[in-house]
Amino acid sequence: MTRIRRRKLLAGAAIAPLIALLAACGGSDAAGGGGSAGPAKADDLAGVDAAGKAELDRLYKAAKSSGKTTVHLYSPYAPSDPNEALGKVFATFAATYPGIKVDAQLLSGAQLFAKVDGEFASGKRTADAVLSGPSDVGYFLGQKRLAAYDPPTAAKLAADFKEPDHRYNVPFQSLFGLVYNTRLVRKGEAPTTLAGVLDPKWKGRLTFGQPNGVSPTDFSLATLKTNGLLNEDQLKQLNTLVPVENRYKSVVDAVQAVAQGRYGLTIWGPSQIAANAKERGAPIAVGSLTDAWVLNGPGYGVLEGAPNADAAKLLETWLFTPTAQKQIAEYSYNYGTIPGSSAPPGFPDLSGYKLKSIPAKDFSGLLKQNQPRWTAIFGGPKA
Repeated sequence: MTRIRRRKLLAGAAIAPLIALLAACGGSDAAGGGGSAGPAKADDLAGVDAAGKAELDRLYKAAKSSGKTTVHLYSPYAPSDPNEALGKVFATFAATYPGIKVDAQLLSGAQLFAKVDGEFASGKRTADAVLSGPSDVGYFLGQKRLAAYDPPTAAKLAADFKEPDHRYNVPFQSLFGLVYNTRLVRKGEAPTTLAGVLDPKWKGRLTFGQPNGVSPTDFSLATLKTNGLLNEDQLKQLNTLVPVENRYKSVVDAVQAVAQGRYGLTIWGPSQIAANAKERGAPIAVGSLTDAWVLNGPGYGVLEGAPNADAAKLLETWLFTPTAQKQIAEYSYNYGTIPGSSAPPGFPDLSGYKLKSIPAKDFSGLLKQNQPRWTAIFGGPKA
């Protein structure tokens, strides 16, 4: 897996600082592989209700008549290869709406903030929308950069995936749970609960990414703590079971170590990276950590005064259609957020997942609040 692919995959994980750390998740793109594809076919909009079809038609006509037909999307999920991952999803969108295209630029964290803030300050606007993790989206909420829009195709979204004032919606989520090496962990042996992970038999065989204040390990711990699913004793057991020298600086490195056979399993690493490694022949699989897995996803928000607002809203509205949700799972190894959407190939069914997500406006603050606690137990970030 290239450094670029690893970086985007992690960005897809919704923690922007990790992109800079990995130097380009959100891999070739934040979501992952799916291989190359032929020409995209237009979506027939099967399963879209009358209100959804009417809004899609209205936005398409408005964008075409205005001549403002390119969605300039800033995102850590921007595909480096249009034939992979979200690139293939965007290709279906373009085939469905001839004349409309998506220009996605890879931006996240401080770089994303500076780019968008600079455009607002200068009045020389390019960006129409952002698709990024909760820390980034929370920043733009605080700066009042996001316009209100409520696509009818997202009507069935759970409240966790909608900003109350309709400033963003979450089209998909990434899984952070258990990943294991299929040569080192026998079929049926992989633990399915946190208690199973903490079994002493995994000493020397288990690894994870060291908490650093902004990593998937941090937000997984914070999410589980917020939902009352972690206690101090479990954290201390994990710290004893996996000494610092058996941990990795990043969750990406931990997943790669499992793929390469240096460890048998890891927890709270991005499952998309494991899926990409499996595509390339690695003996790796995504497990079911039923009481300690975490979902986390990016918000899509149209920017206030977007130059191509109708086209940007058209893309957002389409991302919640059955075809888009299915392709997001198949091509990028993410879970669509519309109820009934299928799981990514080879991934566990999470239809019963009940954990409450951390709102974007609270995300960065909660990570910062919890960091001293994780440091007291696990130590500081690895150099």
